[in-house]
Amino acid sequence: MNGPVNGTAVDALRSGGVVLLQTDTLPGLHALATINGAGGRIARVKGHRQERPYLLLVDSVEAALALGHPADPALSDVLRRLWPGELTALLRPQPSTPPEWTDQGRTVGVRVPAAAALRAFLAALPGPLFSTSANLPGEEPARTLAEARASFPDLLAVELGIEPRQGASTIVDFTVNPPNLVRPGIVAFSG
Repeated sequence: MNGPVNGTAVDALRSGGVVLLQTDTLPGLHALATINGAGGRIARVKGHRQERPYLLLVDSVEAALALGHPADPALSDVLRRLWPGELTALLRPQPSTPPEWTDQGRTVGVRVPAAAALRAFLAALPGPLFSTSANLPGEEPARTLAEARASFPDLLAVELGIEPRQGASTIVDFTVNPPNLVRPGIVAFSG
């Protein structure tokens, strides 16, 4: 994706829009978390009945740890080894993390993507992106941006030139020690 199109995507997100974005895993629906009601807009586009917490994509380990922390400070070193990567960490929210970014204040899901182009895109935004798979209820998640466009033809599709790994991120709960594997995915994790 070139600069002007990149600017269009950033403008769409800053104005509260939901966009399709190719990530290093699967394409997804994304909205700027710092815009009031962003989670609700994704829920309406996706067909969810209610707003729910979505994982947050951030550009760096430091940004991730500013949103949440693991059960044991030593586990931050584990995250630094795993990130950037295709691993979503469930963390204990920091006091400054907005409650709507959390699962009832218990956890915040955060990922630092492996793809440098995606991290650069995220760095150009004034906050993290809500991220969820591109599919309607009852459907399998889109595996390609073309599949995502077919399901959501009215959304801006953002192609960053990323070669996705074609799978879901691994989800690990770092609010406990030892961490608990919640969903297997691209990154092997045994705890």
